[in-house]
Amino acid sequence: MQLPIKKLYRLALFSSPVIALAMITPLLILLPTHVDLPMRLEFVFFAANLVVFLFWTLHIELMRRWLLLRQPVKRFFLAGAIMTLVSAIVMILVNTQEPFPIPLWQAHAMRLLNVVAVDGIVLLLSQTLLLAYERKQLADENEQLKFLNLEFKYQRLKAQINPHFLFNAISIAKPLIRRSPEAAEAYLLRLSRFLRAAIGAEKDLVRLQEELDLVADFVEMQKCRFGDALQVDINIDTPLKQLFLPHFSLITLLENAIKHNAMTEAEPLKVEIRSQDVQLFVSNRRREKFVLEASTKTGLANLEQRYSLLSGQTIRIEQTAEVFAVALPLLLTL
Repeated sequence: MQLPIKKLYRLALFSSPVIALAMITPLLILLPTHVDLPMRLEFVFFAANLVVFLFWTLHIELMRRWLLLRQPVKRFFLAGAIMTLVSAIVMILVNTQEPFPIPLWQAHAMRLLNVVAVDGIVLLLSQTLLLAYERKQLADENEQLKFLNLEFKYQRLKAQINPHFLFNAISIAKPLIRRSPEAAEAYLLRLSRFLRAAIGAEKDLVRLQEELDLVADFVEMQKCRFGDALQVDINIDTPLKQLFLPHFSLITLLENAIKHNAMTEAEPLKVEIRSQDVQLFVSNRRREKFVLEASTKTGLANLEQRYSLLSGQTIRIEQTAEVFAVALPLLLTL
């Protein structure tokens, strides 16, 4: 884990005066009232502040330079030992200038107590900051992994759409070529235009108007095969056409209706696409085929999962003995 060096030094600067004040307060309390300090109180506070900041610097640099010393117990003892030695040298140097105003043993005891206390406080604060930083990093990494996982799932679902549609389109073209070459030519021209629009689209969500343009081409292609046996009625409020939905949503539902229902010109398959509030309802009367086409079961399941991944919303499927309907939420933004 990369250390938050700047944050550690910032915490050191802000906390050092507070810890220094806590260091010198016992000295001022224990010092007899008739005894004067050998130096000004301001200098004592500055010196204590400097000592605390040196503690911080020692902890930070030990962590930065030696990975092993990021373990708090080892760092506590090593930093404490170094500062004990440094403070002893400083005290000896000071003692050669002027005598201490308290017994030397008491000064050494207070020095050791201060070293242990400051070492512990600095260790506690630094570990608290490191744990918070590590927790934030782990949370960020988890969010990134979730996003990458969702992106992977969506791309995998998206990859199923075009091959699935292309397989169905070719399946329609083959019998049409044998029966009516002119109709097959018109169909293939529309198919070419449709595929350019569909495969070339890089957006996951499209405006409803763009999807309806695809629907118009799709329906015309299907009419090359079914003629008036297929009827699609679209009734959508104009303002809603600027809202969004997952690409190929309506095509998936139209394919599903065509695949699972029988149709003739005498009894056509009627599919209705209408708006209500901020939803689209795609419905058809059920006239199940006697012989169903083989189904890969990817259509509706794919659409449900794409809606969930892209918007967190779900589609609603309603079916009775007579009607099959799907409600698609329209999305306000990309």
